[in-house]
Amino acid sequence: HLQDNPKAFNLYGDLSVMHYHNGSYNKALSAAAKLREAVPGPGTSLHYFNLKALCLVDSGGNLDEALEAAERALHMTKKGSPDRPSIEDTIGWVHFHRQEYDKAADYIEGALKKIPFANRLAAFELKYHLGMVRLKQGNPKEASKLLHWVAKGSQKNRFVLLAQKAIAEHGL
Repeated sequence: HLQDNPKAFNLYGDLSVMHYHNGSYNKALSAAAKLREAVPGPGTSLHYFNLKALCLVDSGGNLDEALEAAERALHMTKKGSPDRPSIEDTIGWVHFHRQEYDKAADYIEGALKKIPFANRLAAFELKYHLGMVRLKQGNPKEASKLLHWVAKGSQKNRFVLLAQKAIAEHGL
């Protein structure tokens, strides 16, 4: 049983995130669903709904359904939870894609204030998201500052590459 094997438990969680970051959204949701079925509870449900929202947004899916999934994940977290900033960022990213830029900024800025300094990957993601919001809000100077910070990352993760692409496309 998965719940009796912590390594397998972590494997499905890591696998779902890896598939998401590689753009394999169906595989990501499948791994998260397997984890949720095997180990029912708020932690695995929260992960599933947050990931579902991200997969829907990034694959061009239904934005109303994405917002509903992200809000469901948010309602499962307590204030001060280490998961909360990630979920707030997801809600902000959904609002960005719904062209609700002020709402997007509010959620993403709130999330940025709450992430631990040591969590560099989260900082890359949140600053990339906020940089894109600032572009849409007509603030290229702040967008450039945020996106250049991300683009200078030594880790060649998805957000470093996305920031570099945005800088080139928008002449920042």
